[in-house]
Amino acid sequence: MWGRSLAVALFLAGAVSRADADGFCEGERERAQSTVQRIEREWPLRGSGDAISAYMQALMERLARRSNGNGFPWRVNVIRNRAANAFAIGGGHIYVTDGALAFAEDESELAAILAHEMGHQLSGHFCRQGPPPSLWSGLFSGAGGAPAARTRGVGSLSLVVDLAKEQEADRRALDLLTAGGYNPQAMLEVAKRLPSGGSSAHLHDPRRTQALENSMTGRSAIRTASSEEFHTTKRKLQKELADW
Repeated sequence: MWGRSLAVALFLAGAVSRADADGFCEGERERAQSTVQRIEREWPLRGSGDAISAYMQALMERLARRSNGNGFPWRVNVIRNRAANAFAIGGGHIYVTDGALAFAEDESELAAILAHEMGHQLSGHFCRQGPPPSLWSGLFSGAGGAPAARTRGVGSLSLVVDLAKEQEADRRALDLLTAGGYNPQAMLEVAKRLPSGGSSAHLHDPRRTQALENSMTGRSAIRTASSEEFHTTKRKLQKELADW
C-alpha cells in the first residue's frame, strides 16, 4: 500500500493549547479518536492479544517507564502490512507495521522507531487550534531538497511534511533511547539506511542525517544486546511473512 520504504514523517502544525490531566492538548483526544476509527476501517490491524502486538506494547511502555515519557497513556497498534511504516496520530496512539519490525536489525533500532513517534507526541506536535484536519505524524521525512513543509495524501488522510519537526522528534528520540538503556546511535543508523528514492518519495534526507550526527556529539554509544523477546518476535514475523 505504501511501497517498500519507511513512511514519510508527518506532524500536526499549529499553536499549542492548554493540556488536560494526561498532558494532551485541548481537542487532541477527539481528533485522535476520529483518526483511530478511520484507520480501523481502512487498515488491517493485529489484535491486542496478538504476540507481536503485545511485544511492541511492552517495548514502548519500557521506553516510557525509563524516561520522561511515562505521563501519557501510550498505545501501540501493529498494522499487518509488509511495507515498513510507523506513525503517530496524537492522543498517545502510535502505529507500526509488520514491515517496520522486519526492517529493524536489532532491538535498539526498533526502539528508535518507537522513540521517534513518542518524540512527536512529547514535542506537542498534535496541539493545534481550529477544526481538526485529517493529519497524522509519521517516522521519516520525505523532504529531500523540497520545501521545509508540504502536503501529500495517503489513503483518506492528508499528510504534512516538515523537516524541523522531524529533527525535533529525532532529538527527543535520542534522549528517550539513552534514558531507556538503548543505543542512541540506532536512530542515526536507521536514518542512514533509508532509501534515497523510489515511487513513494526521496525519503533519505542528508540534512536530517547531518542533524542527527551533530546531535550525537558528546553522546556515547551504548552496547546493548537484543532481548530474547525481540528475537522470538522477529522469528514469528518471518514465518508469518513466508506463509503469506
